[in-house]
Amino acid sequence: MIESPDPVRDELPAETGDSVNAKTARTVENAGTAESTGTAENTETAQSTGTAQRTGTTESTESTGTAGKPVVRRREQVPLQPLAPGVTVAEMLNDEHGCLGLHQRRLRLAGPAGPAGTAGPTGGVTMAGTAQGRGEAWYVIRGSGVLDAGAAGNAELRPRTAVWLGPSVGYRCQGDLEILAITVRADVAEDQAGPTLFVTSLDACPVERTGDREFRVLLSAGLAITQFAGLIPPGRAPEHQHTYDEVVHVLAGTGVAHLAGGDTEIGPGTSIYLPPQVPHCLENTGPEPLQVLGVFHPAGSPAAKQTT
Repeated sequence: MIESPDPVRDELPAETGDSVNAKTARTVENAGTAESTGTAENTETAQSTGTAQRTGTTESTESTGTAGKPVVRRREQVPLQPLAPGVTVAEMLNDEHGCLGLHQRRLRLAGPAGPAGTAGPTGGVTMAGTAQGRGEAWYVIRGSGVLDAGAAGNAELRPRTAVWLGPSVGYRCQGDLEILAITVRADVAEDQAGPTLFVTSLDACPVERTGDREFRVLLSAGLAITQFAGLIPPGRAPEHQHTYDEVVHVLAGTGVAHLAGGDTEIGPGTSIYLPPQVPHCLENTGPEPLQVLGVFHPAGSPAAKQTT
């Protein structure tokens, strides 16, 4: 069974200064497009995103700015950018890394939430914005909170909750949360826009298997993308490739990404961009299952692959 990641092994660097001591409610408007208003936090671990970092195998694949090449970005290579006191974002994958169709970012809201379906108490952190591009696929890594999408509806957010927000849907999100958000930038036919709001959970999705690996599809029906959670047992599968554009985020476990440009160690918080028709293999080098969250375009089955 796919389990929730260990919060100790997959935790963004602690926030500092005002973001920890904030005592009043804060609001971030248009968080999907907000730019940093200050310096990056946790500079001890933040590394230049234009410089490859030694990982113990070969140098890690970093941003090249060239479409069509795979990219691996480890958590310590991505600085946290403050959006406002109590809210930070790590821009994991976007155009700068050649990832044009799917943008991946990790959001952190540091504040308590109120009862389900209600606003949080005074001192809670609120992020307000509008779903960008062709829509956004969210996954709650940890924490709790509430989402208010206006006329589209509202939802309680808990670990392993998946959310689809249709294009231009306005929202307010409040609580103490870490969210992995994917913005769809790829061209999507109008009849593939999908619902304005759809919410599900990992536990509500059936387990599917391919070989010795298992996965659960969270978001796909009626959408131009597929979001899935996968579990990779210890060992290495044959090298393969896909016809779709894919971004992956490691939730738990350790391993190695085997790519044409070299091998790179991966662990909790690592993001990987895999363009179509690029041979690759994710190997689990640890004793525990390697848990990953993937989103790919166009939609399909995570089991669809071609061995090389």
